[in-house]
Amino acid sequence: MKLEKLNQWLSLLANFVVVAGIVFLGIEIRQNSAELEQNTAAVGSDSFFQLNLALDSRYRMMAQDPNLAELVENGYNSPQMLSELEQAQFDAWIRADLNISESAWISYSRGIIPENDFNGIRSATCDRITSTGGRAFWEDNARVYASGFVDYVATWCF
Repeated sequence: MKLEKLNQWLSLLANFVVVAGIVFLGIEIRQNSAELEQNTAAVGSDSFFQLNLALDSRYRMMAQDPNLAELVENGYNSPQMLSELEQAQFDAWIRADLNISESAWISYSRGIIPENDFNGIRSATCDRITSTGGRAFWEDNARVYASGFVDYVATWCF
């Protein structure tokens, strides 16, 4: 009889330990989830900062070089005015711009950059890509970009 009582108490204690372990595991998972969310936010913030830095440096170059500014302006709005060499230079410029936009879209689609941060990049991308020269470039070169990005541009910009 004493052995049976001892077994019951040991079973009860074992069940209590299992429940306590499950509660402890739940607390650990919650803490790890919170830490993961904080890390994801930090990565997103850094990612967005790096993308903005890349775009900023391009526009600073344009602000400091009136010839580049004229080339880009003509490329977007009056591509028929560009020589063959200037067209090649503009194509390189817009390709680099759209590569940055594509990188931003990839980060956004993976949840690294939140939508409210991405909206500015989306708007700027659509402004560039719907210009006369931007549209011509896109029609000739969209195939080199990720299919999801191409679909995104078609949905949001055209």
